[in-house]
Amino acid sequence: MQTLPQIAQTLSKLDLVERDQLVEITEQTSSQMEMLSLVFERNLISSMALAEDLCDRFGSSLFDLSALDIAHLPTDLIESGLVEKHCVLPIYKHGKVLYVAVLDPTNKAGLEEIKFYTGLQVTPVQVDYESFKGLLDKLAESEDQSLDSLFGGEEIELDLDTDEEAKESQTDNDFDEDDAPIVKYVNKILVDAINRGASDIHVEPFETELRIRFRIDGILHKITTQPINFAPRIVARIKIIAKLDIAERRAPQDGRVKLKISKKKAYDFRVNTLPTVWGEKVVMRILDSSAANLDLTILGFTPEQLDLYK
Repeated sequence: MQTLPQIAQTLSKLDLVERDQLVEITEQTSSQMEMLSLVFERNLISSMALAEDLCDRFGSSLFDLSALDIAHLPTDLIESGLVEKHCVLPIYKHGKVLYVAVLDPTNKAGLEEIKFYTGLQVTPVQVDYESFKGLLDKLAESEDQSLDSLFGGEEIELDLDTDEEAKESQTDNDFDEDDAPIVKYVNKILVDAINRGASDIHVEPFETELRIRFRIDGILHKITTQPINFAPRIVARIKIIAKLDIAERRAPQDGRVKLKISKKKAYDFRVNTLPTVWGEKVVMRILDSSAANLDLTILGFTPEQLDLYK
């Protein structure tokens, strides 16, 4: 007898859909979301009818996902693979409790896996398939738009001075094509900081956003913010080019980046990371190596003082 996906087992056990129909649909699909979509397309049961039936059986209330602001969803807490595997989506974190939207409240194994992955107490919240799928689509669209609009299509290439050992460790596996916008974004931060005459770059994660600040003339200025789910990828990119351990997130680290603007112009970035409540904070001190080559005549000495100094 063929083993059905978890959500299909629930539909069969509750006598909501015939097992033979579920077996046929499962053979035609590769994921639980695809399987459910086909169930609803064939009108074997409606999305809302399934959600309401599960609420009645398990004494829960149906949650309206349309009331949520996608910018505040703690989607960075679990990887997308778990979302697709178990049809769950984190929607709110309060203290040590993570509330997750679920299509199947009987999927105890899935909830336990998320609990183990996050280290949080997991509380399921019943939602219907249509609103769940709609929210996933909005999240995907929002992320694509945010990343694609970071530069308006502008290509920024920098010459990052790394030794051969570092180059070998920075393979395409570190950042693939999906992360190209993140690479461009970090490059743009570095270039913008130089162009604005900043002495420091602060990359600071908060509960719902990642804040980028530049220190210009001794004063910190907020330059931009990004959704908090981008924070791990942005910080990881900075750590890679600074030759830091991207797997170490619980201890401070120090590194450096040498950025060549031209054959005669180069900048050093001293990179420091520090774990915080909401993630790793990064501070980058910008040092213009060419600015250190000062002529004594521009230091403000009077002719007499200059003669004495020499």
